[in-house]
Amino acid sequence: MIMLVMLLLSLVSLSVVRISQESRMRAMRYLGRATAQAAADSGIARVLYQMNSKLAAGTWTLNDVPLFSAEPLDGVNATYSVRYEGSLATGYDLISTGRSGHQDRAVKVRIALTSPFSDQFAVLSRNLLSIKNNAHIAGFDSADAGRTGLRARLGTLNKSGRLELGNNTVVE
Repeated sequence: MIMLVMLLLSLVSLSVVRISQESRMRAMRYLGRATAQAAADSGIARVLYQMNSKLAAGTWTLNDVPLFSAEPLDGVNATYSVRYEGSLATGYDLISTGRSGHQDRAVKVRIALTSPFSDQFAVLSRNLLSIKNNAHIAGFDSADAGRTGLRARLGTLNKSGRLELGNNTVVE
């Protein structure tokens, strides 16, 4: 009888150990994906900041898109690489790839010349603007990070264009 109880306790303890190992691995994979996504987002933000700074200073040239390769992200074990495709006429596709451990995440952003009133919008699309669930869009001034309370506006250049907002999307 004692052997049976010992066997059952051993099986239960092995099951608990296995469940905790799987939970830990799942959490590590999730953390790696989230860190890689943050690194990819940081690459895009850095390129756009540098391009806007050069544009404001009047020193930006047509082929002066900053590129980065395996640039470390401060504070975490992650890197990002940024490349671009396209031209001034067709628009630039900025592709930022973040890497953390064995996890890779990519972000692709298209930038192009826009209409004179486009600076009034946080997000302006040519036709369809589709924002997924749980997105948060807030206004900010990249030239003055201390300014707060700026309204974010969404828009489309096409009269028949559509805005699709997912569940729990917040536009401030």
